[in-house]
Amino acid sequence: MLGLGLSRYLPAALRSPLIDTVTRTRRAASDVLATRDLAAKRKPAPHVFRGDRVALLGFGEAPSGLGRGVRLMHLQMRDEGRASALFDIAPALARDRKSIRALNADLSAFSPSDLIIHVNPPLFRDVVRRLPRTLVLECALIGFWAWELERLPNSWGADAKLCDEIWGPSAFVVDAVRASLPNFSGMVHATSHAVDLAPVPAATPVSRLATRTRLGVGAAAFVVGYAFTMASNFARKNPLAAVEAFQQAFPDRKGSERLLLRCPDADSYPRGQALLAASAAQDRRIVLLDRARSPMPEFYHALDVFLSLHRSEGYGLQIVEALQAGAAAVATRWGLSDGIAARARFHGVDSTLVDVEDPQRVYDRVPGARWASPDIGHAAATLHSLRQSAASQPQ
Repeated sequence: MLGLGLSRYLPAALRSPLIDTVTRTRRAASDVLATRDLAAKRKPAPHVFRGDRVALLGFGEAPSGLGRGVRLMHLQMRDEGRASALFDIAPALARDRKSIRALNADLSAFSPSDLIIHVNPPLFRDVVRRLPRTLVLECALIGFWAWELERLPNSWGADAKLCDEIWGPSAFVVDAVRASLPNFSGMVHATSHAVDLAPVPAATPVSRLATRTRLGVGAAAFVVGYAFTMASNFARKNPLAAVEAFQQAFPDRKGSERLLLRCPDADSYPRGQALLAASAAQDRRIVLLDRARSPMPEFYHALDVFLSLHRSEGYGLQIVEALQAGAAAVATRWGLSDGIAARARFHGVDSTLVDVEDPQRVYDRVPGARWASPDIGHAAATLHSLRQSAASQPQ
């Protein structure tokens, strides 16, 4: 099959369709080959979560929210007094047979009562395929899924047939599961990330000054920031709305306000990267940061406000982390849990629901999908008010 790396030699207009076609072809072939294997791992009746010995499978080494989510659940299980072990699945998903054998040997040695897999479909079924049949049939198999729309993709129904239970990090996600899978016979359960078991360290005057100095930001500047990845979807994360709200709130481009936009994988989506670069070129107050220049959680320590005008979130982990670090958070309220909205210094932004338009072709494959269009004026007014409050505080 044509290697995707060769696509870089094609004209830009053909590159994305090629990658999309090849990816879907590979996925379809994998699903056909997996049919018999997965059918042998479906139980006649769902098991119930016991919690005696819990095996957590996910991207445990990843610096992403997906990785932090499974690590937090590991802490939560330990805090509840349960025997728990965390197994990183990245090597196994790379189709390395040695890694798959090692994973299965470690799992069998742990002898779990429950398997909780922190991966969305269709990768979920790829993980299950690599697990021993006896283990899948004996344990309660739980899919911990995070999704950002009111309904799931239709293809997720195939993965649901493998689950005894489906968990999600918020009521929003759980409602989407229930609406999309009305015939699912197992329990559907919301379990929030245990963010307060391992909070982001609060900024101190020393850490705040050190971080700002390293980033070239004045100690007295009013600093707004947003962190996102292209892999999490440019349109969904909506950083251009943050730019628009910032500039509307602070129209004087010679002012001391700064907007820090942290994106560690900007080059993975050239269209989004170009739009961000154009914004920064037109306004010297906008600073683009990568992972090397602004490691987390130090990034939060530079901020007065974390501005997330996302279109949808399955949970909103970075919003909570910014609040823990001591920044205020101005964020789209739609879809966020009440637990986040109730935190001190959180300021919700109004929005209206609109049809999904996603150039990266992830979320627009759900028929009738909607997400939020945040009220830029409301966000700008909130930023301006916070700036005024900060200016009135004694230095």
